[in-house]
Amino acid sequence: MRELIAQNTSIMPDVDLTELLATPSYRPSGKCSGRIVPLTLILLLVALGLTLVLRFCEGDYYVPVLTVGIVAVPLFIGTWTALSLGRCRNVKAAVAISVLVMVVYYVGYWQVSYYLNVERLGPDAIKKVELIGGGKGIWGYFLFRTKVSHPTEFLAPSAGTAPPGAHGDKVLNGLAFGIEGAILVYLAVLIGLANSRRVFYEHLNRWAESYQIQLQPGDTQTVLQIIQTQMWGELARLDHTETDFTARVKLSALLFKIELLSDAPSEPIYISLRANRLGPSGKKVVEAFGGKGDFFMKQLPLTVDSSRRFRHYFEKELKAAFFLGTDEE
Repeated sequence: MRELIAQNTSIMPDVDLTELLATPSYRPSGKCSGRIVPLTLILLLVALGLTLVLRFCEGDYYVPVLTVGIVAVPLFIGTWTALSLGRCRNVKAAVAISVLVMVVYYVGYWQVSYYLNVERLGPDAIKKVELIGGGKGIWGYFLFRTKVSHPTEFLAPSAGTAPPGAHGDKVLNGLAFGIEGAILVYLAVLIGLANSRRVFYEHLNRWAESYQIQLQPGDTQTVLQIIQTQMWGELARLDHTETDFTARVKLSALLFKIELLSDAPSEPIYISLRANRLGPSGKKVVEAFGGKGDFFMKQLPLTVDSSRRFRHYFEKELKAAFFLGTDEE
């Protein structure tokens, strides 16, 4: 497939996207609803609650990285929901909220674990952790945990000696803990960026819905010509299928995404075209047409007339995607 899109570099002159790309693309307004404050506070409380869940998964139920991620799933969903309900179109604020929630979750877990496993047992346990870990407080406990895989067994008052399996590999444990924190922060950033950069219709106070189709890389020039002329009937006749997250991860294809309000035909549609997993050759074609990275164009608005024509030619597919029950004029 990459060879197919690479071949387009020799047949590009007929397509001129200069005028289209000069159209200002969508930019988040930077605003947030006042609801974002109480929603963030609720998220933080949920994060604190999940620290207890994670603490009680220690021991036989704790698999590095995996357990932390599974327990955090409600937090991922909650963060996305809170940013959506809070109408957060401020990218920096969305990322900051998302990262803060994950930091409270993970750092809170270490604090809770330290209290229940060490401080609660008294001075002897604290000194033992400091001696083995080589530091005081949470940092010392972290170093201790890199050396001891099962802290509850190791520090139990009835344990005269360390039980078999209580010790762990310092490097591997330290690396695992570091990866856990890094993954949580990375996912938090992705959630904040993806949520806040969606199209939002300010005058209607609504987020756009999205619909994506995948096209053959060999149709690159044809698709770009269609976008230039906005003859959407021709796009509908091209070989295409609706795409989902799994397909976007696995397949090399052109991804055509629209963002719209399915029940508001008088509102403009925003279009994006991406060279998905097409490698260096795909990026060269993107750059040749004035795009950046993997995107030929990103969230460009169509006129209301062009949007109506697009809805007409993709009527059946949009109905199926958004469960529309009535015809749109």
